[in-house]
Amino acid sequence: MEAPFAPRHTVDAHFFLQWHPSCGHLSWHPRSEPLTEDGTPKPGADAPRRRLPKGMPLCPSCRQAQDHPEPSLARLVGSVSLKRIAAIGFPRGVNERLKELRFQWSPRDGLWVFQPATNNIESQIRSLAAALGCSLDLADTRVVPPIPGELPNRPTPPSPPQIKNKHWALISCRPDGKPLNLGKLSLETYTPIGTIPWPPSPKDLMSLPSPVSCGLPPETPMKLCLPTLPELHDLGFTRDDFWRLVEAAVDLDLSVMTQEGEGCGPSTMRIISRLPQAPAQPPSSPSDIEPPRGGRPPSARVKTPDVLRLHAEGQSVSTIANILGISPRSIRRILDLSKDSVPLAT
Repeated sequence: MEAPFAPRHTVDAHFFLQWHPSCGHLSWHPRSEPLTEDGTPKPGADAPRRRLPKGMPLCPSCRQAQDHPEPSLARLVGSVSLKRIAAIGFPRGVNERLKELRFQWSPRDGLWVFQPATNNIESQIRSLAAALGCSLDLADTRVVPPIPGELPNRPTPPSPPQIKNKHWALISCRPDGKPLNLGKLSLETYTPIGTIPWPPSPKDLMSLPSPVSCGLPPETPMKLCLPTLPELHDLGFTRDDFWRLVEAAVDLDLSVMTQEGEGCGPSTMRIISRLPQAPAQPPSSPSDIEPPRGGRPPSARVKTPDVLRLHAEGQSVSTIANILGISPRSIRRILDLSKDSVPLAT
């Protein structure tokens, strides 16, 4: 893609502005030789507009996040000039989730990108960031970043309103008992206020610290952050465990999320489907089966002793079915429920 035009107010004697074609950000780069006063271009109404020079594919901040991916640095960057949204700094474990949200891999950029159906990138990036539980940024070439070393009172061009993220109070729950190590970007979205011991239980939620005790407004919403989904699976944290925790959290206006950013809400059932089920406890004997209510009488089950006797004598399933007048499926079910069952004869 051709680089966008440079704003007319970006001339500086010591730095020049460059555009990063993969993330869409602008950054200042030092000149090899400062411009002299006479050599400084004078932008005017009649001066031809030039295009911004291209820098590295990613700006320094995005390159750092992409080279060292972690949940605290992951964010979405929406580029007005590129008309797309890029996923920056996400671990590989989130790739399947990005695919579900219709992100596509761009081999040229080495990024997962999302092409909005409309030109309204702001609304699209808000909903995607909420689904991924990450921060967001809007890269607009009309908004010029401050020049390095620029004084605070130096006049800057007006910028469009920035997208503000909701701020959360964060409670960690990890097997090592340590709080999450949040990066600078995540600290703009989350303020750690405490931890609870592993494994989490509904009883632990009753003694959570309050946002007010940590200097936050009382209306600040809270999130409980669990380990990653693979860690939960390895730790034996089951679907039932997660569901009980979410049910208790709802009563406290507490959201639950994993370290990848997956949280209760639209993706709750997807999280539950990826956790192991609790081991099923089969009945110890056929007599433990609850009798059916209504319907036809249990003609097969009353013949359980005869089924077990004939099977012990070496009779096959089909032979037993002919002798007792019940279906082979019922016979197999009786044998499966018996502790003394042996591999079925054919």
